[in-house]
Amino acid sequence: MVKKEPKNVAKHDTVDESGWCKFQKLSTELCGIQGKLDSVLKDQRDILKRIDNMGSKQTQIINSLANLENQFNPKEPLNRRKGIIKEWCICSTGFIQGIFCLLVALAAIIICSQLIFPFPIFRDCDEIKLKNRNALSKDYLIQPHDGRPEFTVYCDMQRKAGGWTVIQRREDRSVDFYRNWAEYKDGFGNVNSNFWLGNEQINRITSDGSFELLIEMTDHLNVMKIARYSHFHIDDEESNYVLTISGYTGTAGDSLASHNGQQFSTKDRDNDKNSANCAEACKGGWWYNNCASSNLNGLYLTPGTDDSKGISWYHFYNNNNSLKKTVMMVKRAP
Repeated sequence: MVKKEPKNVAKHDTVDESGWCKFQKLSTELCGIQGKLDSVLKDQRDILKRIDNMGSKQTQIINSLANLENQFNPKEPLNRRKGIIKEWCICSTGFIQGIFCLLVALAAIIICSQLIFPFPIFRDCDEIKLKNRNALSKDYLIQPHDGRPEFTVYCDMQRKAGGWTVIQRREDRSVDFYRNWAEYKDGFGNVNSNFWLGNEQINRITSDGSFELLIEMTDHLNVMKIARYSHFHIDDEESNYVLTISGYTGTAGDSLASHNGQQFSTKDRDNDKNSANCAEACKGGWWYNNCASSNLNGLYLTPGTDDSKGISWYHFYNNNNSLKKTVMMVKRAP
């Protein structure tokens, strides 16, 4: 007797048809996902193009700011602020670039506001200290109330309660102080090291109120002494920067008393009371009388040299031994 095979062909056909339908459905969904992915990639390319365009606009804005600055104020402090803005706008790639470049518009508003309402510039270092008791010792722009341009000074905010405007510093022989009248008028050196601020600037500062003078001197054995004067002033160039000084206190002795009321002299402008040129004899620029009991702008000589040509303060040791360091500072009198 022959057994009959079960009729399951139709069943197998049904299974195969169902699997094929699922495959077709998955293929369709996959095609849909691919389409969405293409759309996302297209959007990403559009975003990158926009970022590139923002970078171009950033450059245009910076150039426009530079042109504005040149029109209104080509000097500091806006030049320094422009440098800061440019650093802000050196943007990284991708979305970070876009975020940072959006700040350019705000920066433009800040700079334009400063053209109209600039950062305050103070009269001297004492005023800076009064406004900010945590102010650091460094160089600042100041502008005495005389309507003339601002200039850079070094402010000592630590010595003797701070607020001192430094007008002279000697630290080594790297800067020559045997200069002519024009150089002593305008100043020379670097306010952060060896320098003379300039007779014109010293006159402008001390003409804007009552000032005291503090001098710190150090010899080559690192002995430090001070001379402090309660009143210090120099006249303008028309008067040859006549020195007015009084009210000595300190430990160095008063070696400026004989220079009080004297005109400033240099190697090319002899205003002293000696028949010879004291500036040539003492190799400096100073308020020479006949000739000098002090010569803080003299030559930087080797230790132990007793010579009036050197950086000397006679009453330091009752001789003219050349000093190692000097600092001259002024501050509003209390």
